[in-house]
Amino acid sequence: MTEASEALRLFFGLVQRQAGGGDAVRVVEGRSAIRAARQSVDSMRAFVRLPSTGGAFVLASTESSRAFAMGLEGLTLSRPVWRLARRVLGAFAPLGLHRYLGLPELAVCADGVGDSRYSVQAGVPGGGQKLIVREWGPTVGEAFWKLGPAGLPAQLVDAEAEALSWLKKHKECAHLAPALLASGSEREVSWIKMSAMAGTRPDNTMGPVVEDILSTLAATKRQVQRVQDSRWFANLGVRLDAIEAGAPALVRDCRLALDAVQRELGDAPLEFWPSHGDFTPWNTRVESGTLRAFDWEFFDSSRPALFDWFHWILQTGVLVAHQDTRDLQADLRAATRLLSAEREHTREALLQLYLVDVLTREEAIMQHERPSFEQVEWLRSARLDLLTRSAA
Repeated sequence: MTEASEALRLFFGLVQRQAGGGDAVRVVEGRSAIRAARQSVDSMRAFVRLPSTGGAFVLASTESSRAFAMGLEGLTLSRPVWRLARRVLGAFAPLGLHRYLGLPELAVCADGVGDSRYSVQAGVPGGGQKLIVREWGPTVGEAFWKLGPAGLPAQLVDAEAEALSWLKKHKECAHLAPALLASGSEREVSWIKMSAMAGTRPDNTMGPVVEDILSTLAATKRQVQRVQDSRWFANLGVRLDAIEAGAPALVRDCRLALDAVQRELGDAPLEFWPSHGDFTPWNTRVESGTLRAFDWEFFDSSRPALFDWFHWILQTGVLVAHQDTRDLQADLRAATRLLSAEREHTREALLQLYLVDVLTREEAIMQHERPSFEQVEWLRSARLDLLTRSAA
C-alpha cells in the first residue's frame, strides 16, 4: 500500500461499506482529469500529495485552506528546512497557494461518505506501513482512523485496539488515551476509529507532567517477579528466535546482555509495569497540565519498569538533541521518582532490558521489508553503543 491512489481506494471503500453503501470508489489523478470528472460526479474529495519522512506521504485536502492546513499537521518532518516549509505553506494557505504547488493531485469519487472531510497520512512504505486518516466535519466530531493491511500492519492495528480496550477497562488509565469508537477487520485489513485528543505537543523535557502519566500506569498494575519468570521474557525469547537468521550478531549481543542481567540479579526480582511502548513527545499531547498519549500499538501490560522513561530520553536525545552516547548514558542514569530508592540498584539491569527489547522489536519490523533511513540508523547505532557500555 505505497501508492496514494491505493490508499484512497482502501479508506473510502471502508467508509462506504461502513455506511451501508456499495463499494464503487474511483480515483482520478491529475488536475485536468479532476476538472473533467467534477462535471459528471456528485461527490468528490480532492487532495494534493505532500512528501514526508522516510518515503511516507500525506494527502492534504485542497477543498479549503483550513482543510489543507489540517493536512499539513500530519507531516512528520525531521529536517528544519522542511519544517519551515510546512509553516510557510500553512501561513499562505488562506491565500489559496496550496492550489498552485505543482505537486501530484488526486481526487476520489465515492458516494455515501457523508459530509466529513479527511486528510490521509501513509507511513513509511514497506511491510509495516499503515494508513492514518483524520476526519472532521460540520455534523461529526473529530476522529482518527488507522488501517493496517494483512501482516504486520494488521497485527499492530489489532494490538492498538486491544490496548485501548485494556485502558478503558482500567478506569484510572482511561483518560490517558483516545477513546476507541469502533474497530474491525475485513478483506484482510484491520482498522480502528478513535476519538481525537485535544492539547498541544509538550517540549522534550522529562518533567513532572511527563512522569505523572507513567506513575499512573505503574500504579495500575505493578508486578514484582524474576525476569526469567515473566511473560515478557518468554515473548522476548520467541522474538529472538524469529529474527536470529536475519541478524545473528545482534541476537548474540542481546543474548549476552540477557545472560549478564540474570547473573547480576540472581533470584532478585524486578518491577514490571504497563508500558505505552513508543512514548515520545510527538506521540503525546498536554492539556490543562495533564499529559495523554496516542499510538498505543506497542503497548504491553507488563514490561520491565522504566521502559517508557528510557524511551522518551533516548528518542529525543538522538533524534532531536543529537546527543552523543556519553551524554545519553548520563541522562538515562538521572534521578527519577518513578523508581524507589530501594530499587535503584536495578537501574542498569532495567536499562539493558529496555535496550534488548527495543533493538529486537525494531529489527523484527525491519525484517518485514521496511526500508531503512537515516533516523533509523542513528537510533540503532546509539542503542547498540549503549548496550555495550551498559554491559561493560
